[in-house]
Amino acid sequence: MRMKRLSFLLILSLIFSSTGCRDAAIDDAFPNSGNEDVTITLWAYDKGVEDKINEEFNKIYPYIHVNVVLVPWSEYENRFLLNLSTGSDVPDIVKVESYWWGKWLSMEGAFENLTIYGVDSNNVAPGLTDVTRNAQGEFVILPVATGIACFWYNKAVARRYLGTDDPAILADRLKKWDDLLAIGDTIKTNSGGKAFLFPDSMSIEELLVSSNKNYLEGNTLLLRENMLPRFRFIETLLDRGYIAKFQDIKLERSYTEDTVLFYPYADWHAASIQNVDKDGIGRWGVLAPPGGIFYRGGNGYAMPKKSNPKHKKASALRMNFALSRQGSEAVIRTNQFSAYKDAYSDEILNAADPYFNDRLSKMFFDWTVGKQIKQQFRPYDNVIEKELRMQAFYMMVDNIDASMAIGNAVSEIKARIGTAINFGDDR
Repeated sequence: MRMKRLSFLLILSLIFSSTGCRDAAIDDAFPNSGNEDVTITLWAYDKGVEDKINEEFNKIYPYIHVNVVLVPWSEYENRFLLNLSTGSDVPDIVKVESYWWGKWLSMEGAFENLTIYGVDSNNVAPGLTDVTRNAQGEFVILPVATGIACFWYNKAVARRYLGTDDPAILADRLKKWDDLLAIGDTIKTNSGGKAFLFPDSMSIEELLVSSNKNYLEGNTLLLRENMLPRFRFIETLLDRGYIAKFQDIKLERSYTEDTVLFYPYADWHAASIQNVDKDGIGRWGVLAPPGGIFYRGGNGYAMPKKSNPKHKKASALRMNFALSRQGSEAVIRTNQFSAYKDAYSDEILNAADPYFNDRLSKMFFDWTVGKQIKQQFRPYDNVIEKELRMQAFYMMVDNIDASMAIGNAVSEIKARIGTAINFGDDR
């Protein structure tokens, strides 16, 4: 009996040691702080995700209560920047989508250097640490997850119109971007025009842009040279009837109506699929994009300098939790690809997702392991990418061509950015 008790205590010590050692640096940064009850505020645009992570966090830190404030994505940046400028209701932690990283990293003096608070950037996966530092070299955004670009596919549509839902066979048919045209033609022909390759123009546009963000070279905008070919590809998809042009409720219903083959997003879209197709267990597969793996999306945490000074230690502990074994497992369970360097243990890699009936974590890990995937975040990326996305939308709803879409994007970008960048071939 005594041996069983000792074994149990040993197991407990091992469970807590991996987090405890890592957070010792945070304790050293706050030598006079105890473990008093404290409530911190975390802003997020996806409250459900953060609530799930907090459940695991509170098993280790029950005295730190995290009040997750849901802010709609469409309002998120404007509301945060307004509160930051006034110093009113500034959250202790702000969740930052990678879409904003470039701009927020350029906001001098806005965020704490996390290294000062004991957060170790060496625990971040290679390739992500340097791109979340500001111009002064300070580690100000803690990466939580990064998006692995992919094609989610409806197996029923694949079987019905392509003759198979085998991922190996489908991957063999999708080696180049142009291969999508042949697949689109087969689906259109075999369905009599009732099924489509993609649900809308924006999702494929965002994936195409994310595959190589060379719309800027240095400080020079080169949309006509580097983006126009991709928009012409979208124009071809639209002209041939391979894009469904779904919006709003029709887009949501398409997941259960078996009319669209590919949903081009990233690993994190798994959660959306489960939400809209609740009875879809085993109905979905996933393929790597043609031409090689790249990132699309992701998120992290930042600590505003204007946040409550009394909450800094608790905030640092909550942020640092994402860079621990327990925290990364919680992140992975929310269908995200963890940015913690040691997240993918054998146990995680061998676990099958019960909804998709596949080892998704192993699949995404195998796609990325050993590959140097370039990432960069620049101050005006969000402005440029927003305008490109809007013009892809207008191609779908107003039937403008690719050349006009790029021209419109250039005009809008000039109006918003002015002389902050050069306009190269887009004068």
